Amino acid sequence: MHYGDLKNWVIKVINSCETLEQLRTADKLRSLFENHQSHSHLNFRDRINLFEEVRTAYYIKDIMLMNEWEKKLSNS
Repeated sequence: MHYGDLKNWVIKVINSCETLEQLRTADKLRSLFENHQSHSHLNFRDRINLFEEVRTAYYIKDIMLMNEWEKKLSNS
């Protein structure tokens, strides 16, 4: 599988998470992606940029889900 396709798939999985528990599981997938050999031929800077795209998607989704969770708590 091409590393770009794999990256896009991991981001789609992250974006599909609806709960914090799902997102924590997706974080394991993110970690596996970073250790996958599909991008080992890339230079250091390109690998870092690739990882940052996935991490950014993760952190944005984490913030969104945390905000939703806090809203639910405040409405209870």
